[in-house]
Amino acid sequence: MKQFISQCLLIFIMFTTYALANDMEQQEIVFRENPQTLYEQLMGSAQPPFSFTNLAEFEQLANQRNLSSTELIQQMILLARLNLETNLYIDTKYDDAQTLIDQLDIVVTTL
Repeated sequence: MKQFISQCLLIFIMFTTYALANDMEQQEIVFRENPQTLYEQLMGSAQPPFSFTNLAEFEQLANQRNLSSTELIQQMILLARLNLETNLYIDTKYDDAQTLIDQLDIVVTTL
């Protein structure tokens, strides 16, 4: 029975990892083909601005948005990359990218 449960968990993890990889791969395709659309989608789902000064506030922010810490970090990285994209037409994109990078720096230095 214990072995059966272990096998089921392993299969579940494999499928979850595959699904996440497909989502990230699809995001990368949209990033390259239509960064403006991806930016608008992320702005709607991630709900910036991100304002926190320590890891506890960051985790609280992730919980408020119903995201795991890892998912929020991935969204912030993607938004920073999008703001540095030449095909994105936002007036404050470089300032926004710098703000995101500074916020990511807070998370990385407190982990």
